[in-house]
Amino acid sequence: MSIFIIEYSSTGSGPETKRFSKSRVCINGCFRQLVGGLIVLFCCYSSNAATLALTVLNPTELDRESVTVEIPWAALVERLPNLGENGFALTDLSTGLKVVTQSLDFNDERILLFQSDFTPFQTKRFLIDTKASTAKADLALFAGFMMGREDFAWENDRIAFRVYGPQVQKWEKEGNPAGLISSGIDVWAKRTAKPMIEKWYRNGHDYHTDYGDGLDFYSVGKSRGCGGIALREEGQLYVSENFIAYRILASGPIRLVFELDYGEWECGKRAVSETKRITMDAGSNLYRVDTVFHASDGLTVEALIGLAKRTETELSKGSNYLTSWESQPDNEAKLGCAILVPSAKSLGFDEDEKNHFVVLRAQLEAPLTYYAGAGWTKSGQYDNRAAWEAYVAKFAKVTKIPLRVNLGDQIDE
Repeated sequence: MSIFIIEYSSTGSGPETKRFSKSRVCINGCFRQLVGGLIVLFCCYSSNAATLALTVLNPTELDRESVTVEIPWAALVERLPNLGENGFALTDLSTGLKVVTQSLDFNDERILLFQSDFTPFQTKRFLIDTKASTAKADLALFAGFMMGREDFAWENDRIAFRVYGPQVQKWEKEGNPAGLISSGIDVWAKRTAKPMIEKWYRNGHDYHTDYGDGLDFYSVGKSRGCGGIALREEGQLYVSENFIAYRILASGPIRLVFELDYGEWECGKRAVSETKRITMDAGSNLYRVDTVFHASDGLTVEALIGLAKRTETELSKGSNYLTSWESQPDNEAKLGCAILVPSAKSLGFDEDEKNHFVVLRAQLEAPLTYYAGAGWTKSGQYDNRAAWEAYVAKFAKVTKIPLRVNLGDQIDE
């Protein structure tokens, strides 16, 4: 028997990037691998069994919706050697219903993903059956490079975002009024769980008008938008131009993951470039960023994560997050935005003419991790400012309190 204790994120934070360092310690045949926030205990026995029990405990007093559970594939295959050869089913034993799953490969490692809701202190049991058929998934996630403007856009069942691409940058340099040089992040508000980005980008479609499924009313311009980054050197802010390359690493049905490269830009006396990995799960209004800055010299850089400043923006500051609440231009609805820093120590808050900032110290060549996102009152998810701020505060809390998952044996509650 071998016992594995592995930590993963309970908020759908995604697998580690290729630049993460990873710790694995072996003590008397027990392994502890530190990756994120979800504590998974495996008592793995060599077996030819066709089924495997799985128990998940919510150790908090909070309701937790659409929690993404991550399990290392290797630990499952140790118990179920035939896993994946002919498909499999994951069943929620409390309902008897099959659960949608996703396998995700990173750095020669595979993980199994699935989602579930939990009431306070609830324990739920699941069963993996290698002889049953896989649950069918409705694809609500999308990430893609949009021809024409060459933007990169992504969405889940709750909200959508985009960043501006090479063609839009070229237009601005040519004097085209449709052009924009900005690495700020745009919000597209949705009022449907269906994927909408491809429809909104079709020729002739006016995505600035709401036809019942949402629209783009958020103005980014030269601001940081909802979660864009600026670097500061000797009091001066420096920002990149538009992204120059992209890589789609996963596209659902539970998690999408992609990377964006930003070319070199001046930051004081040194040149800096950036590789930004974005992860977003179904059911979440916040996306995760793991960004790495590369520089010609130096060890650290001051990074400012921004929310666009409006005339009547209402702000709320937590110990590790910043939220804003603003009116849609026609005053028909409200939009909340947020930045959340789960582990890094914030240097505080700041602002300039166009942005409100959370200030951090980033190590060069190492990932800086944060979350950002938005919620719209017309989506039906958040009726008011208090509801949005409660969502963000709860998100901040559960990133620090892992679920407990056990393969094969009952968890001691």
